Amino acid sequence: MKRIQFLPIILLVVSLGVLVIMVLVKLVGTRTQAAALVKTQTAIAAAITDTPIPTNTVKPTATPNYTETPSLPTLTVTPFPTETPKPGEVIEEGCNEVLFMADVTIPDKTEIFADHQFVKTWRLFNAGTCTWTTKYSLYFVSGQKMFGPDRKSVFPVPVEPGESIDISVSLRAPKVSGVIRGYWGLKDQYGNPFGLGPEGDPFYVEIKVIK
Repeated sequence: MKRIQFLPIILLVVSLGVLVIMVLVKLVGTRTQAAALVKTQTAIAAAITDTPIPTNTVKPTATPNYTETPSLPTLTVTPFPTETPKPGEVIEEGCNEVLFMADVTIPDKTEIFADHQFVKTWRLFNAGTCTWTTKYSLYFVSGQKMFGPDRKSVFPVPVEPGESIDISVSLRAPKVSGVIRGYWGLKDQYGNPFGLGPEGDPFYVEIKVIK
């Protein structure tokens, strides 16, 4: 009868023991899992630490290969040589040569009142090989001077070979009546005379003086 009374107590004790064992087993399993988890995390951390982090390598920018442009040589224009005769020098044939083109004013035998002033203009062509510079001049050669100058600058601009120019001189008719003529020519800057054609003949002004 006493054994039956203690049976509940024994079952309670056994149950408590089983419960304690189960709790211990659970605790041991939890610690084991925790230890395994810690070990796993440690391994992962070690693997992460040992793995080198790739570094973005910036490639150097290529330096452009500039080719220096060679400087162009300065073009020197050499003018066509112009003969420049000097005083007393023998002028090469064809350097200074005149071709008469027209009487711009006062054609031959134009009637002019005695002692009356007028302007004579010739149109001349540079038929030579030399340029008539502004230092060239008109000069009186012979005949009736008609109160004109001995020499006069008549070239405001240079006259290249193949160009023409009108040159003028102020004159005055003499007091005597009749046909009179005055001869004129050109001189270079050194005083060398020249005129029409290779022979250098002078050109002229011819008037008929009336009263």
